Amino acid sequence: MTRPSTYIFFVSYLCVQIVASSFSTFLPIILNTFADFPPHKATAYTSIVYFVIIPCYWLWAWHSDYTRERVWHIIIPLVASLPCFAVWTYVASNKSYGSISPLSLYGMAFIGHNLNLWNPPMLSYRSATLYGASEQAIGGAITLAGISIASIIGPQIHSASQKPWYFTGFTTSCVVLSVAIVGYASLPFWLAMEANQRKKATGHTMPSRALEDALHAQVSDQVIANEIQQVEGEVKDVDKAFHEEHAPPEVIQGGQRV
Repeated sequence: MTRPSTYIFFVSYLCVQIVASSFSTFLPIILNTFADFPPHKATAYTSIVYFVIIPCYWLWAWHSDYTRERVWHIIIPLVASLPCFAVWTYVASNKSYGSISPLSLYGMAFIGHNLNLWNPPMLSYRSATLYGASEQAIGGAITLAGISIASIIGPQIHSASQKPWYFTGFTTSCVVLSVAIVGYASLPFWLAMEANQRKKATGHTMPSRALEDALHAQVSDQVIANEIQQVEGEVKDVDKAFHEEHAPPEVIQGGQRV
């Protein structure tokens, strides 16, 4: 709990979950009252949004593994979803559709639903930066706490008193998502700072328990043998350097080294 990145992860995760929970819960109601869709049409069109996101959800997670990149795969879906809430906020602030058709407002829901693509890369990135069982336990507890808190706060964003425009709810979604984007973008800097502090204290950028876990995870005998050989080589190099540093100066007597 002394790591700043833990709090950045928690706040950013909570922000996205609040918007995701609110969006998922109230999308049929938003389409019904805000986009002026009939109830059955709002429900059917909401289902289409969820069906479309399923292959995208898998494809985005696969691409993150393929490229071995996490941070941008977290940030890009969040940035991509902002135009949805920005356009809805604009319409709500004017209390008029203007030249924007209700069907176009519905199309923005597909863009807004992109924020859910952030979840698999984020969880993978978070688990990779937790060292040891105790930090994994804290990380898991924080994730569950974020989901629970978001499920309470999220439904309050689009209250019944705001309909049919939900200006406050859309504005809140834009602000909260922006906070999450800034938080996730800053994570590499916090993690680098923590690594530098560990290196100054212990000589390693990773905690000793993480190094031990990594060694224990290597089940191949050949890998373990290579690790042992490498450690033995390092010990020999240190021992050799020590003897050379503390060896007595050479003295020449009668043309021979003594």
